[in-house]
Amino acid sequence: MTYFSEHFTEEELACPTTGNLILQEGFIEDLEELRVAYAKPMVINSGCRSYAHNEKLLQDGLPAAKSSLHLIGNRKYATNTLAVDLAKPNIFDQARFIEIALRLAWTVRVANTFIHVDQRTKYTGLKQHFDTYG
Repeated sequence: MTYFSEHFTEEELACPTTGNLILQEGFIEDLEELRVAYAKPMVINSGCRSYAHNEKLLQDGLPAAKSSLHLIGNRKYATNTLAVDLAKPNIFDQARFIEIALRLAWTVRVANTFIHVDQRTKYTGLKQHFDTYG
C-alpha cells in the first residue's frame, strides 16, 4: 500500500480501470483538510475515473454523469479529478460529516450506499449544493 498523502493511498484514489491517478491541482490538500476536520477515517470507494471507466458505470446503471467531476481530463470543465465517493459513516457521524463538508465549501450528494463530495465551486465555478441521489 502506497500513501499518496497522509491519509489516502494511491490504490483508493486511482482509476480502477487504468490505474491512473491525476487529481486537480490542490485537490488532495482540500481532501486532507476535510479528513483532518472530520478527525475520523474516510474510506474512498471511487476517486479518479478514466472516460472508459465512467462509461462502464453509466452502462451498468450506476449514478455517474457524462461530465463527472471524477474524470481525469474532464473536457467540459478542463479539470482533472476533483471528487470522491466515500463509504457512508454510521448514521450518527453522517450528519456531522455533512455539516463539516458543507462548512468547508464541498458539494455533498448522499446516496444509499455512499456519499459523494466534490470541490466544484473552487475549481469550476459551479454552485455548491447538498442533495440526495434519486
